[in-house]
Amino acid sequence: MTIQVNVIEDAKALAEYMGVSGMKYELIKVTIINDRNSPLLLYPQNFTLIGSDDNTYTEVSVNNQYVSTIKPTSLGSGQSIIGFIAFLIPYGVQPKTLEYPGISISLTNVRTLYLSVINVTFMSNDSEVKVLLNGNPSTVLVGVNGQNETLKLQVQSYHNSLPVILNKIIVSGNLMLIRYSYLPLVLAPEQSYSVDAEVSFTNSSIYGTAQLEFYTSINSTVYSGIVNALVNDTVYAINEGVLGESYLAYNVTVSYDGGSIFILNPSQFVLITNSGNYSAQTVYLPGVPSSSKTVSITSSGKAVETLIFKVPTTSKPLVLEYVSHNGQIAFRFNAYTSVTENVLFINHFLGFTNDSKVSVNNIFLGNSITGSYYNSGYYLLSTEKIPVIVYITNNHGQVPVEAQDISIKGPATVFTQNYTGTYILQGQTNVYQIILNMNNISYIGNITISLDTSFGSNLYNISVLDVINASAFGQYLASSGGSQGLTFIVYNISLYYQGPGKFNFNPANFVLVTSQGSYTYYNYVIPNGVANGWFDPGARISDWIPGLPTPFFDRVIPTPGMQSSTLLHGYGTHGYLVFGIPTSAIIEKLIYKTSNNLTVFSVNANIKANEYISGVPVVVKVTFNNGFGNLTATTNEVVFGVDGYNGYTYYIYGKYMAGNEIGPGGVTGVNVVYPSEPPIKVYTSEVKTTYDYYYQIPIQFLQFNQSYWSNSSILNVHIYDIPKNSYMSGGNNLTISIVNLVLQLLLVDTIIPIIIYLNLK
Repeated sequence: MTIQVNVIEDAKALAEYMGVSGMKYELIKVTIINDRNSPLLLYPQNFTLIGSDDNTYTEVSVNNQYVSTIKPTSLGSGQSIIGFIAFLIPYGVQPKTLEYPGISISLTNVRTLYLSVINVTFMSNDSEVKVLLNGNPSTVLVGVNGQNETLKLQVQSYHNSLPVILNKIIVSGNLMLIRYSYLPLVLAPEQSYSVDAEVSFTNSSIYGTAQLEFYTSINSTVYSGIVNALVNDTVYAINEGVLGESYLAYNVTVSYDGGSIFILNPSQFVLITNSGNYSAQTVYLPGVPSSSKTVSITSSGKAVETLIFKVPTTSKPLVLEYVSHNGQIAFRFNAYTSVTENVLFINHFLGFTNDSKVSVNNIFLGNSITGSYYNSGYYLLSTEKIPVIVYITNNHGQVPVEAQDISIKGPATVFTQNYTGTYILQGQTNVYQIILNMNNISYIGNITISLDTSFGSNLYNISVLDVINASAFGQYLASSGGSQGLTFIVYNISLYYQGPGKFNFNPANFVLVTSQGSYTYYNYVIPNGVANGWFDPGARISDWIPGLPTPFFDRVIPTPGMQSSTLLHGYGTHGYLVFGIPTSAIIEKLIYKTSNNLTVFSVNANIKANEYISGVPVVVKVTFNNGFGNLTATTNEVVFGVDGYNGYTYYIYGKYMAGNEIGPGGVTGVNVVYPSEPPIKVYTSEVKTTYDYYYQIPIQFLQFNQSYWSNSSILNVHIYDIPKNSYMSGGNNLTISIVNLVLQLLLVDTIIPIIIYLNLK
């Protein structure tokens, strides 16, 4: 049997590792060859060791995961075995001789190695980066000097967003780092990489520790950010009951120009302010378009994000930082910028007009807005163009209205609209769209849209053709116990309509404006005793005008007063209007008003009269023969007329008899007593009789250039209608009770009925 000693390993560290104090293992590595022709039974316990202290030490068996000694075995002829024979000897004793029965081997010149047992921990300066060996963050490394150990390590990045750079590996403790894989190495988010690290042991047997530290960093130079817009949303915080705080929504662009992949996560942004640091929130802000999402950015990529922070209202933003989960700042950029947009909360959009007869039936927002209806209101961005749809109805029965102007109460201005300049016909509903620009302020409340309308006064062409002073009629009323202190003015009006649709004209809507108030046209009963009273006593005749002819019976002759009518485009009407106003009032203008007292159009009415109406008391006597005797009928009447009325002649008709009519006689004479004023002419030669006992008396009011009335200035007309063969009863004092004598005042073919009361004597 041949024994060869290969090497001696001083394993003091192994003894310490195994808990043996004050002793050390000497591990003698031998090669044993059976050079006999027969089998050899090898018993390791037969080995002994002579130490430098001349003591003999017996073999000990060691069997663990790090060292295993030779066990009893049988070697066939020519077979060999290599392994360790272990001895436990005191510190300071050196192995001198290895002995086996019949064999002694000197160990003096045998090479000695030193076995160390090192507890190795793998560490990283980044808590999101883990280093493992076979899945463990530490290991026990057993080795001898001169024989390097290569560690196959797994480096795992647990960063969910940021790539990090593995720059270097540092070993501290009882190991030496010989070499490692090529660095720097970019570690992508949530990826694992293999890294080799070769280490060596010290030239002494050491039971100790060592640390392999992996150093990573974030390359901030490959990131950049810029704020595109900043939205202030204080109103949502207020509506949620959070006072003193605001939501800031940053729209940012982030660029990345590094290796690997950068996974941008908005929740990892932090806003640094003068009052503290605030992390980005995942919150729904109604009205704020949010592109907040997690996206992957490869090298040289960009992403646009909306970042939302809740901060004190008084905070001053300074910078935005992108921070890893373990607090590393990847990059930062300026956040101090002006608010580009504010969020407004509009409870209601309200619509009103300046005309109680023009109503806003409905108002709502169009579908194109990006704002949100939430919590009974609208959240809107200040830079938005808001389409508002408005339904407007014209409830006027007479006139169309012109859409004129729009005014806004609230934080908005009109951007565009299709309202102004259009017309809304009577009873018609129009739909309009008004685009609003929102003001860049924070606001909670309503927006009121005032829609002004007018009547397009240029659509109505009104002219005053004549102005007639009829103050005499007011004097007559005062003298007869009627209205006191009034004067009367008569206007001859021409009106043409040039607008859309139709104009339902009613003269009752005219109002005369004076210094003492406004007055509608005179529309009272015809006073008793005034000519033109053929109608029933006390009748109200809307177009009756003193001194101007009024028809009766079948009314086939047009009246002088203006009539209600429907005027289409290009059509007109004309006629007279009379107004009773205080004598001291100064006339200003004539206006046409709606039923809710709004002015449609107006015309100057302070115009000097070019004609005058005067009145005169008339006493008419008719002496006639009824076949039994001569009778006289008398009436007291008042007649009004226009002086110099284009030279036209008025006629007074009289029916002097009722009952048994035996035929007319003939006018045998006319006697006239003129008043001193006004100047009147009676055409006596033209006084005629007709069948059925009617008489006509032609008269004319002469040019006087003033309106005159006096109770004492009386026109007396006596008509004699006595045939030559009439029967006269001498001394006949017969008195006949009241007989109606009907007089009529005519202007050419125009008839003015008057009532005459006759006393027959």
